[in-house]
Amino acid sequence: MSRFLFIACVIASAVVLLGAPEATAQVQHETSDITGQERVSSTGLRDADVQNYAGDDIAYKAEYVYQPETTEESWRLTFYGFTDQRTGMTQTDRALVWIDGQRRRISEVTARARRIDDGVLEIQTATMSASTFRRIATGETVQFTIGSAEFDLLYEDRADMRAVLEEANEIASPGTQRQRADNGN
Repeated sequence: MSRFLFIACVIASAVVLLGAPEATAQVQHETSDITGQERVSSTGLRDADVQNYAGDDIAYKAEYVYQPETTEESWRLTFYGFTDQRTGMTQTDRALVWIDGQRRRISEVTARARRIDDGVLEIQTATMSASTFRRIATGETVQFTIGSAEFDLLYEDRADMRAVLEEANEIASPGTQRQRADNGN
């Protein structure tokens, strides 16, 4: 019994000293009191594994929006590039993604840039189908090209996307769920 107690104390001390493992998925679910619109999104930014970018870093967050009056759904990834000056990331209207080696084009892309302190925040939002969002969330390897920026989204960092998918399945009406199934989404 004392050996068991000793091992338990060692493990507890290691957790205290090293810290508990970071939560893998952190999303929030909000519902508008006025419109009934539901939104599930990452609570923070996830780092992308940058391969080529003229700026300092790229991070992203996932988002799902459901409009109950129209049963319309929006699936989005918003990318944030942190840089000293504008790069080609916000000067394009398309994004390419390779999911497990298969190329897909995301044609609904909006871009903007904001000055912050002594730098620029480049913001690129890619809106996609539920099936593309799901494939990105669950694929083994995911690489994006937006303008001249190239970066990977590591599987473990896409935990928020998988949590957004789970929450979205609880939100959508049965009709929307049937439509997704009929469309292969």
